[in-house]
Amino acid sequence: MSRTLRINLQTRYSLQIMAIIFAGMISLSAFSVWHFSSAAHEYESVTMSAIESHLEEQLRERAEVMTEYLAQDLSNALLVYDLQAMLRQLGTATAQSDVLFAYVYGADGLIVHDGSPEITEFGRPLDELLGWEASILREPRAVLSGKDLEFVRPINLGAEALGGVAVGLSLKVVAAETAGLSSELRQLSGQSLRKEISYAATFTLLFVLAGALLALVTARRLAGPIRRLAGHARQVGRGQFGQQVDIRRNDEVGDLVSAFGNMQQSLEANQKEIAYLAYHDPLTGLQNRASMITALNELCADCRQKETMGAVLFIDLDDFKPVNDTLGHEAGDAVLRSTAKRLLACLESDLASGCIIGGEGLKSAARLGGDEFTVMLTNLGDEMRAASICDEILKELSRPFEVNGREIFIGASIGVSVFPQDGRDAESLLARADVAMYHAKRHGKHAHKFFEEHMLEETRAKLFLINDLRSALSSEGLTMHYQPIVAAASGRVIGAEALVRWQHPRRGLIKAAEFIEVAEKSGEIERLGQWALDKVCADLAGWRESGLDGLFVSINISSQQLMRADLHDYVTGALSRWGLGSRDLRIEASEDRFAKNAEGATSVLREWNAAGFEIWIDNFGSGAGSLTSLLGVPARGIKLDPSFIKGITTNERLRTFVSSIIKMAHSLQLEVCAVGVTSAALADWLKENGCRYLQGQFLGPELNAENFIGHLRFKPGGGNDENPRSLKAI
Repeated sequence: MSRTLRINLQTRYSLQIMAIIFAGMISLSAFSVWHFSSAAHEYESVTMSAIESHLEEQLRERAEVMTEYLAQDLSNALLVYDLQAMLRQLGTATAQSDVLFAYVYGADGLIVHDGSPEITEFGRPLDELLGWEASILREPRAVLSGKDLEFVRPINLGAEALGGVAVGLSLKVVAAETAGLSSELRQLSGQSLRKEISYAATFTLLFVLAGALLALVTARRLAGPIRRLAGHARQVGRGQFGQQVDIRRNDEVGDLVSAFGNMQQSLEANQKEIAYLAYHDPLTGLQNRASMITALNELCADCRQKETMGAVLFIDLDDFKPVNDTLGHEAGDAVLRSTAKRLLACLESDLASGCIIGGEGLKSAARLGGDEFTVMLTNLGDEMRAASICDEILKELSRPFEVNGREIFIGASIGVSVFPQDGRDAESLLARADVAMYHAKRHGKHAHKFFEEHMLEETRAKLFLINDLRSALSSEGLTMHYQPIVAAASGRVIGAEALVRWQHPRRGLIKAAEFIEVAEKSGEIERLGQWALDKVCADLAGWRESGLDGLFVSINISSQQLMRADLHDYVTGALSRWGLGSRDLRIEASEDRFAKNAEGATSVLREWNAAGFEIWIDNFGSGAGSLTSLLGVPARGIKLDPSFIKGITTNERLRTFVSSIIKMAHSLQLEVCAVGVTSAALADWLKENGCRYLQGQFLGPELNAENFIGHLRFKPGGGNDENPRSLKAI
């Protein structure tokens, strides 16, 4: 009985000990599995958080670089209100797949351009679109809004706020990459966890005592590498890529380490590429705008410390756009690369020795974008040194460029600003050099101009004029006047020329030539042209209702409008809406507008002529056009410039000259209209010498639509003998 009891106790104790050991093993195994799972989750959480933060930071840096490029590229476009330049710059940004929007807004917080040809968001408040107060920012700011990253950067001209640029980037790519990597990490962790449970169960059943030790070893073997990976992931999240993971395993943990290493290499390569692109122009290898601004600030600090003179050369290639348009962008890129090489060669020559920042051309030359370059000079004794360097650069760039076996001549215009008199910081110097460059272009190109204060005042005046013109177009601040055109033979009014007038509230009457030039450069010419056409059609229809029939109206078309493919459809559509036809409207364009693109203009005008519209060459004899270029224009007649008319009665040579022009026009089957007739003597002489139509203050003043009707009650028009409808079309 005692033996049986002893065995039972032994068995019981054995079972108890085994149970304790088994429970301990189970506990150790469970602890190992739990520890592995916790470490895996910790690694996954830390890794994904670090990667997501890194990807978001990359996106934020990309947005910052993008907006910095756009802010610099668009500063001048916003300054002169160049919507075409804004469209090109914003179009480059919005063409990227993850860019949701790119806006340029003015100092009033309203959208100026949204990157689309139609500018659908024009005039909308930026704060309303973004949902937060962005337009009042004075420093760049990034805001995460749901699944989007919005980055706003103000654009300033010195201390004056011009507006800013706002860009939205989608976080979908970041979310997709994070989700994919998270899934891969979870899958690998799950495989490792299942395998560990299997190992633990097998060793627990076969080796209870050894299982406890094995559990500890296994836990250590599994948890240790994961902790090391988690620590390394934190370093990668902070941008520290130098240390490599030294874990060699031929299992799932090894696969995880390998995947992590590949990811680290990819992130490091991307960071290096982003860092390079952030400070270099990929096409020419020169500094980009961001790097140039830093170097220019260093130049200002160096000149300030040494009390020496520095300078910034703003270089813009002349007639570069036709290279891209005719030979393609590859040819244009080749010209830009050659330009960069020539600039560096100039800077490395004896002429520029001692004036280059750091003594290296790469630190002194930069490409801002497009065909714009800058050169920074220091240690200048006087402005003549900068002028001589400009002459050397102009000489070098005037040499032909050879592209695909062809010689291309372009040249350049250079604007120069000098430290400290023109500015004491990078933005001021660059902006003033830009202004000086545009003055060089306006005064004949292929030259250099030093900045002068009046240049900035003129630029500001044009900017304010653009804003006022926009307001005038929106608030009906413009008026349309009509000056009668009479038949010389009968004195009857047969039509009128439409003349846009702007009575500015502060500047008084602004000449049409001045604000039309501003409208063309700012892109507002389209709105101005549409307003003028609709106004003329409405007034013509009103005259019809008042019983005045048979009159035509001549309307001037700008060179930009003339080459629009949809202009014909728009004009005929407007005429149709008001119950008018092609014979009710004459198309006028000045001589120089035909000469700028004679071949293209001739093709377009033939289509207009075939549709029944009369084409007249305005300001004949005053422009840059040649008789050869005008011979092919399918015109019905010419309008003599007033400069030829006013001296006819007193200048014999002028009378002979005008008489010859009239005879020449008749020999080419062209009618002649004299503009600027101020006396009966002038009218009689022009009539006797074959001028069929007359226009001027003597024959009728400029009148608004209502007063024009009253004027015609005493000047009957539309006689069949003088009605242009009865003339044979050319």
